[in-house]
This record gives sequence, C-alpha cells and structure tokens, in this order.
Amino acid sequence: MPLGESPAPTPKVCVAGPLVLALVMGPLEHAPRAGEEQISPTSSIAPGGSANQAIALARLGLDTELICSIGIDEAGALVRQMLTAHHVDLEHAARVPSQAITVALGFEGDRALTTSGDLKVPALSKLRAAPHALVAELGVLADNADTLSEWRQRGCVDRIGEGGELIDRTWVLSECRWDPTGQWKQSDLDPLKYVDVFSLNEHEAVSYTRKSDAKSAARQLLWQVPSVVVTRGADGVFAVIDDEEISLPAAPARTIDPTSAGHAFSAALVYARVKGMHPRAAISMAMLAAARSTESMGSFLAAPTLQELCEWTKTCDVPEGYDLAFLDLAQESAESASDQEDAGLSDEDPRDGSAFEVATDIA
Repeated sequence: MPLGESPAPTPKVCVAGPLVLALVMGPLEHAPRAGEEQISPTSSIAPGGSANQAIALARLGLDTELICSIGIDEAGALVRQMLTAHHVDLEHAARVPSQAITVALGFEGDRALTTSGDLKVPALSKLRAAPHALVAELGVLADNADTLSEWRQRGCVDRIGEGGELIDRTWVLSECRWDPTGQWKQSDLDPLKYVDVFSLNEHEAVSYTRKSDAKSAARQLLWQVPSVVVTRGADGVFAVIDDEEISLPAAPARTIDPTSAGHAFSAALVYARVKGMHPRAAISMAMLAAARSTESMGSFLAAPTLQELCEWTKTCDVPEGYDLAFLDLAQESAESASDQEDAGLSDEDPRDGSAFEVATDIA
C-alpha cells in the first residue's frame, strides 16, 4: 500500500439468528437411555446457534456483527465475554432476562439437541446501515421482509469491496431450520426471493421439494433462488452457483463432533464471496472448512482460521475435483498483514476480553 493511502474499507458481515449457551458432550457410545448414565470422553461449554456462524466468520478474518438476544444472567455474561473476546460485534444484540441454553449430545456420527429459553432475534431495521452480506435462516428473513426488500432494492454505491468494486446491495446467504412439524410447507420458502445462495442439507432439500435426491431437489429450488448448495454428509455436496453445477465428494476428516460443520461451511462460502472466488473454489474451501471443524469437540472454536485451514489442507489427501485457490489467497493475505505490521498498522481489538463479565455489569 502506498505511503499515506488508507486501506480499503472492510466488508461488514451480519449474522442474525437465535443464540444459545451450548453444553456439548460426546461422542457417546449410543443414544441416551432412561435411567442410564454414560460418561462422555469430552465436553465443552460455549456460545452456540448463530454464534457458531459469527465466530466462524470472525476466525476467517471478516468484520462480523451478531444480531441476537443475550441474557443478563451469569450464563449470558459468559456468552457476551466469549464473543467479544473473539472480535464479534454485539452492538445491536438485545438483552433478555435469561440466556437460552442448549444441550448437544453426540453419538452415531450425529448429534441430538435439547434447548430451553428465549430464541427471539431483534429486527434488522435497528441497524444503522445495511451490511455488505447477511447470513440468516429463512424464518429470520421472513420476519424482516420489509427491511430486506429495502436493502435489496436501493443502491449502495458508497460501499467499496476489498477489490475496489462497488457493492450495489446486500448479498444474502440463507439456511433453513429443522421443521419439527414435519410439514415442510412451501410457504416457508417465500423468503428465498431475498436470497442469493440457499444452503441446506439433503434431507431438508428433498423434504421441501418432494424430490428423491439432492440433484433433483437443487434444480427444483433454482426456480426460487439464484444459487443452491445441498450438503450430503458423507456423500459430499451438490451445488448450482452462477449456473455452474458442482459435485464434490466429502473431504477427509477424523470426525469427533459434527456440531459446527454446517456453520463452518456457510462461513467459508461467505468468505469466498467477499474475496471474489470462483464457485468451485468456494465450494471446495467450504467443504474443507466443514471437515476440519469436525475434528475437535464443541463448536465455538472448531471452525478454522484461514491459516489453520491451509495448514490442515496441506496434510490431507484432498479428493479429485477440489479447487484449492484459497491457498494462494491465504498467502496474499499473510503478505498483506505483514505489510500492515511493517507500516505500524494494527488490527488488534481494543475490547478487553481478559475478565469475566458478571450479569450486573451488562444489565
């Protein structure tokens, strides 16, 4: 960067969704049985839900804000302290009496969740400016239809991307939540008109479209959204992005806990969008990030940083068809960071993450 020239504005990514304090245990030998106690080999306690996405994005180096509800009790204080210590902006988080809590038990390569508490999400209209990118579930998008319509229709030519390009509107990646009713109503998909990329798993895709497989389901969803990504667990992924069909096998991993895989996947897709990566390279990075995240217990710090992902990828037997363009991007980012350090610039977060914040401090 020439002397005296200001760095390009960093794109702002907003995550909006329910937040919990998650207690994760596993892997268990089998599903819980009435009256039986199992001893879990590992456990963790950390923010979960939308916090997983926010942390995954922040760990990739993106400027991330989280729109959620946080309790003013001790559990909420722990959540707030941990998120701010890892550079997640909570300026527009709502304060509620008690923190929602989730217990996640891992077994048979999957997990079962039990949640209690307030899962409300504050209105996006509270934001002073539209973000460059938004990550949210379909339900959150439906609740904020008027705001999203405004963000998508008006020009935002005052916002500049990292490559100097003009960003004309908020880019949206959406996921869908598990439907406990089993109805999978078509009306749930109405918010897709505000979405650029819809990411969901194969069961969710076939349930909504009534198709028999991931490819047919993805092609059906293209009538409602420009790009679709269907994750298939051990069978890999099928995606259609910018009219390009991409099918990749699962990335290799020594899976311990799959809790954060979907969030790490989505975060990498957003990162790829911000960096202007081609679709196959973006999906490849997302698959590797998801695989890497399953090799540790819990979800809070399971999502890899860019450097961690690069180092891990170089040790893996990456399947044929993967595009590893992000490795070159990481090298460029490292060189840029070194240049900033030499110039006396610092991205150190001024917020103090060293102390536990009691409930009375944040009430």
